[in-house]
Amino acid sequence: MPTILSQNTRRDSFSDYIALSAYQANKLEARAAIASGKGSDTKLDTWFVPMPQQLSRITTHNYTQVETSFAYSLQKLSSPSGKRSTGFKGVDNKIQELIAAAKSGLQSQGAGVDGVSTIGAMATGVAANAANKLVTGALGAVDMLRSQASMATDQPAIGMSNQELFYTGSVERNYTLAYDFVAKSAEDIYGEHGVLNMIAQLEAYSFPKSFEDSISNRDLIATPPIWRMEHAVVGVDGGVTIPPQSAPLAYLGQPKLLVLYNVTAVHDTTSVALDNNGNTYPLRTQLTLSYKEIEPVVRVDVGGSQQEASYGEITAPRLLCRSEVYSLAQENEG
Repeated sequence: MPTILSQNTRRDSFSDYIALSAYQANKLEARAAIASGKGSDTKLDTWFVPMPQQLSRITTHNYTQVETSFAYSLQKLSSPSGKRSTGFKGVDNKIQELIAAAKSGLQSQGAGVDGVSTIGAMATGVAANAANKLVTGALGAVDMLRSQASMATDQPAIGMSNQELFYTGSVERNYTLAYDFVAKSAEDIYGEHGVLNMIAQLEAYSFPKSFEDSISNRDLIATPPIWRMEHAVVGVDGGVTIPPQSAPLAYLGQPKLLVLYNVTAVHDTTSVALDNNGNTYPLRTQLTLSYKEIEPVVRVDVGGSQQEASYGEITAPRLLCRSEVYSLAQENEG
């Protein structure tokens, strides 16, 4: 497990580190164990790297524009502020009958509800939806006529939009570690603890691996490893360890299963150091490591209670990735 920077530099300059662990894993159980911090015998290696000067994470969710739902439309039409009048009592009574029928059909939709069979419930639901469309269509025609009439006044009016945004899934979170390394000693640059050694290794492990078998020869490649990111601390002697604690929200925000999709290294070649063989190495290197999660992430309740994760004085709902959720269900069943 390589630890980056010399022991003196770690002791004098840092209190926090990050552990980047690479695993060759794909099965659900292995993914869940890695994401939850239980580890796996498929680990390739762990690199202890300094806390970067800038550590960013981007959380994005997708929403799409849709028409209001069938259920919402019925709730609106049944509410005191949503009740409508066309000015014709007979028409209004018929509209209320259709709304009542649609509400009843919606409530009974679903297998085994109030003794209604699956096929019967589906038929009732279709009829309810048709009734709702008939009502909203009739009311829409009334609104259109009133809107057209208002155009001849000083206060034009149009119908309120029936559109809204609907959640369609989350974009996998991005984590970016941005460094500006300026070496204090040769040990910080090259050798076992050198920054350049770490960059070369992480870059290599971001690639797939070629393998050979008797059937496909070299036509197949093994996909790159998945990664886990954990908070680590530097001791008074410069040693680095991973403490037994919950998710490190203060910096990382509960990262789960990751892939390393970008390694950007920029070397300043104007100032260099020489090793005993006369080889030159840059004294200053800027490095950016970009990770992205591979699975959806959700908040989780267990036994009806919200689970929490804490780090110091920060507490937030606990997050689980998809593999953890299904593994959790299996554990509860057991």
